[in-house]
Amino acid sequence: MRLCFIGNSHIVMVKSAWDEFAKSHADLEGEFFAASGSKMNGLELRGRSLVSDNPSVVDQLKATSGGRTSIDVDRYDGFVLVGLNLGLVNVLRVGQDHRTVATVGKAPFGHLCSDGAFDLAVKRQFDAASSRRIAEMIRSVDQKVPIAAVPTPHASRGITGRSNQFWADAELLSARAEQPWREQLEDFIRACGVAFVEQREETLDGRYFTERRFSVGSVRLRGMTERVEEEFRHMNADYGALVLQDVMPHFGSAA
Repeated sequence: MRLCFIGNSHIVMVKSAWDEFAKSHADLEGEFFAASGSKMNGLELRGRSLVSDNPSVVDQLKATSGGRTSIDVDRYDGFVLVGLNLGLVNVLRVGQDHRTVATVGKAPFGHLCSDGAFDLAVKRQFDAASSRRIAEMIRSVDQKVPIAAVPTPHASRGITGRSNQFWADAELLSARAEQPWREQLEDFIRACGVAFVEQREETLDGRYFTERRFSVGSVRLRGMTERVEEEFRHMNADYGALVLQDVMPHFGSAA
């Protein structure tokens, strides 16, 4: 079985764990495609392949895949979407501009709004995720191929001590945004036929942060070799190994 992993910088946590994982799964082959931030949102469907005209994206696809610059849907038996702005943590930025009376916290923000306006902002932020667009393109080509979606992990709690005050309100905003976010998630799962891989409870520090041990020593996308000790938003190979364990059941007995 050949699996295609598509992601942004969070794909590195999975790639870092893949080689060791693959040793005991000789029947599996994994190919990885990634570009930083939201750049994968620029992928387009041409024929039955996902491609980009952005030289920066093409270079990153080539570097992460080992030479390929496009994603041929027919080449793979399954797809795993990693990060790609899919996650409760990805909608929290709405709090920089939109706050309800109940979510006024420590950090400065744009303006007060109604609950309805806040919910709408969360839903629009969700719909802007690269993961949804990519899943829709894959589905337009193949209605049956299995697709699993791995969310962006919650940041590790140490991030609240950084200079950016926004993270001091992360728990407050997460609690308020979770319901509209989950409503959009259910729509995404239903419309695109994806299997959503929840973050494991054992990795959490509280409800909306990840334990610090899973972010220490994570690796940057650039070169996939530069380890970072002072990192709070990207996770390491230990976290990636847990993700792989949870992803594989969605690809049947062959996996």
